[in-house]
Amino acid sequence: MTTEVTRSRADELERLLGDPARADNPFGFAATVAADERGQVAPGAERELQRYGLNAEFVPVAEGGRFARADELVDVLRVVCRRDPALAYGYGAGSLIASAPVWAAGRPGQRRAAADRLLAGGRIALAHSEPAPGDDPAPTGLSAGRDGDRLLLTGRQEIVDDPRRAGAFVLLARTDPAPGRHSHSQVLVDRSALPAGRFRDLPRLRGAGMRGVWFGGIEFDECPVGAGDLLGAPGDGLAIATCASQLAGTALPAMMTAVLDTGLRVTLDHVLRRRLYGAAAADLPVLRSMLAGAFADLLLGEAVASAGLRALHLLPGPSRVYAAAVRCALDKMLPATMNQLATVLGAQFYLRDGTPAIFQKLVRDLKPVAVGHVSRAACRMTILPQLPLFARRSWPAGEPVPDQVFRPGADLPGLDFGALRLGASGRDPIVPSLRALPADLGTGPALRGVRAAAGSFAERFRRLADRCAGLNPHDLSSPAGAATHDLAGQYVTVFAAACGAGVWRDAHQRGAGFLAEPDWLHAALARLDAAASGRPAPVLSPAVEERLFAELFRRHEAGLGFGLLERPPTPTPIP
Repeated sequence: MTTEVTRSRADELERLLGDPARADNPFGFAATVAADERGQVAPGAERELQRYGLNAEFVPVAEGGRFARADELVDVLRVVCRRDPALAYGYGAGSLIASAPVWAAGRPGQRRAAADRLLAGGRIALAHSEPAPGDDPAPTGLSAGRDGDRLLLTGRQEIVDDPRRAGAFVLLARTDPAPGRHSHSQVLVDRSALPAGRFRDLPRLRGAGMRGVWFGGIEFDECPVGAGDLLGAPGDGLAIATCASQLAGTALPAMMTAVLDTGLRVTLDHVLRRRLYGAAAADLPVLRSMLAGAFADLLLGEAVASAGLRALHLLPGPSRVYAAAVRCALDKMLPATMNQLATVLGAQFYLRDGTPAIFQKLVRDLKPVAVGHVSRAACRMTILPQLPLFARRSWPAGEPVPDQVFRPGADLPGLDFGALRLGASGRDPIVPSLRALPADLGTGPALRGVRAAAGSFAERFRRLADRCAGLNPHDLSSPAGAATHDLAGQYVTVFAAACGAGVWRDAHQRGAGFLAEPDWLHAALARLDAAASGRPAPVLSPAVEERLFAELFRRHEAGLGFGLLERPPTPTPIP
């Protein structure tokens, strides 16, 4: 279903990195866990990614790279992420985040310099500054005052992706003392051009997860840079950062679904080998139920990710809201499901040796991924102001969703950074498509369960629309009550349901194999409804659970991936 070119790129990377479960693989789970204990990534792993040319995945085709489609980019990054999220983020995604503003707003010379740097194996680092409520940037601690034909950088940026090895930085600095959206600008700085004594690297920041990623900071003391180093016009920094971050804001959580794929594989391997109460653990209904539920969560998570990635190309107007919804949905779902799988592993989860040790690392690495973009709270503040516009302009009549939004792997036009917008202009075609699902399901008895779940979410959407239509500007301000802020969370829930329903509907209409069957959607929606309501995971019918477990087992035995596209992990021997 993906393009053959991308499949070959991902397969090539799989072959280079080898079977991660093999103990003698220098880039496998054992080596990854050992390096993580030292706060590093597996020795030689970065060189292998450089040998493959991973940086070319972040450079647009027009600049000599391979990047054209967001979904294809994530397809490649998942190959790395399923082995080590810290490697995927530290070596790969960091440069993706930093280079996006250059592709979005850089002048030809800036784009060429950035492309040359990345294609030569170099790095660009972003200094992270999270938007605060109201779209004003949070205090960055960095100013860029005008001094003739140059700027003087003063202050510090506390969180930067591995500043020691970056050849260039993308910084957000205050260029106007007046408050407001035009007070900051983005600057692309060549590290080699900075005068000695005017800047210094700050100590490494360590956290509980992503131990192999070097997060540091930079401090400037009236450090001169050229006024021509600005990205875009002065004062456009926040707008550029917001538009460009839609790619990373969707791609980062999307690539992290590979963590759940690996976690599910490790847990299933454990259950298939273990015996309990005189029988195979895999024969126990309670364990099969938990594995089936995690499988349904993974399929729904990838449906959310796929729709968000494809919307960047097909629905760029509302993609800022969709990116925030993808982030919120997956930031909640992935850790929760991994924690449920941890209960299946039992005491094995705490082992720091052997294959289960990678599971413990994956759980840790999921938690700090929000550092790479923005927090869940900031994402909710991105969604909330758009809800009354959606409720008044878009939701009443609905708008057709392009078929390819819900068809993973189908052809897409190239990503146009210039089409990404700050606001959605009241357009949201994806969520209203949920209303049509009960009618699409028909009346057959096999669809009774999913029909009930679909009806529940259609009612959720109706209540959300009624509430949002009555919101006024005061309701949307930062001091608004918890009930109002919770509307953004409710939107994320119905967005996730609409994405799952859309993928199922498209597959059902085309008769596209397992995804066309209702069982996975029934399980996914029932579990999503329970999680949104604060209830325990639901007990599904034995028939639904057995169908899901049978498909999970089939893929396991065939060496296929557990996501929407069934990509083979390609556990080929290491040369």
